[in-house]
Amino acid sequence: MRPVEEWLAREIGLDVLSVGRQALAAAIARRMDHCSLRDPSAYVRLLTGSREERVALIDAVVVPETWFFRDRGPFEHLVRHVTQVWLPAHRSGSLLILSVPCSTGEEPYSIAMALLDAGLRPGSFRIEASDISVASLQRAEAAIYGPTSFRGSDISFRDRHFVARDGSFELKPAVRSQVRFRPGNLLDPGFAAGSGPYDIVFCRNLIIYQTDDARKSILRTLYGLTAPRGLLFVGHAELTSIMTERWTAVRQPCAFALM
Repeated sequence: MRPVEEWLAREIGLDVLSVGRQALAAAIARRMDHCSLRDPSAYVRLLTGSREERVALIDAVVVPETWFFRDRGPFEHLVRHVTQVWLPAHRSGSLLILSVPCSTGEEPYSIAMALLDAGLRPGSFRIEASDISVASLQRAEAAIYGPTSFRGSDISFRDRHFVARDGSFELKPAVRSQVRFRPGNLLDPGFAAGSGPYDIVFCRNLIIYQTDDARKSILRTLYGLTAPRGLLFVGHAELTSIMTERWTAVRQPCAFALM
């Protein structure tokens, strides 16, 4: 299915080797079976002509793996930076944050909970969250989560910010109202047009799955979206590969942040 692999590389920058050809082939096979197609060339024609199928294939390939406060270090440094650096310099400003890809919402909602728990007023910050997966965004906006979204030894935030409902947990409106979701592709030249610059950007565990060209394009976009002296949070496996003349790592253990 080389034509499909090439389309995914162009559309979402996916490096096939990062997910494995076998896993990708299985995802394509599931979509072909769903569409009652056996001829790969027929599926390529369908993919070319159907926006709905392109969205469905992306949803099948992009498997979200996330949970609330995944890696505590970045959130601890976020609170430290905002309360000790950003707020003193912006007494009357509004903190603007981007979370991309936001997956099913656990990351941007974690950011909101961390800042609210640190004493920030609801109107003093805004979080814009974006993802390429339509299915993930629908789950994020529903804001109802199962037990697997709560991991680690400290889940006390669940009692403060969620309401238990039939084995699931529904996020309270005070947190939900801080986050605005929208579909978006970082490889789209018009991504976040008219938005930003962002004081804080979370883009974690994305570029490790990208082709070299896509990685360079995404980093250029993120650099343009981040405010001067703003922070970019990335995955721990991505930090060293991003450090360039543009980005300098923050000297804080387990923060995985650049400035």
